[in-house]
Amino acid sequence: MAVIVVRPTWQALDSSGDPIAGAKAYFYDTDTSDLQTMYTDTALTIAASSPLVADSGGVFAPVYGVGTTAVKIKVTTSADVTVYTDDPAPTISTTTSAASAISFSPTARIAQTDVQNAIED
Repeated sequence: MAVIVVRPTWQALDSSGDPIAGAKAYFYDTDTSDLQTMYTDTALTIAASSPLVADSGGVFAPVYGVGTTAVKIKVTTSADVTVYTDDPAPTISTTTSAASAISFSPTARIAQTDVQNAIED
């Protein structure tokens, strides 16, 4: 299962709120300095560059982690001066389930045992 690494704004900004062109993002196992491999695709087949480098507007491309270990992100300037560290960084699962895969206990009003059938009722 892949997880996408998410920031409210996945953009590096300085203390004045200006974008940091060429900022770098390093990804580690949480609470460690052990680098974690990130990927550019949800199938986790194409490794992302390490560090991940922001564009001229300070914007980073999306990256995906394996989801088994929490991720620490350290964002630096292009000269490797630390801007901030998130430990652990927020992530969102990319795994989805069909409504029919979610079950619940039927009631007198809803006799169906899965969401899809209950909605159709």
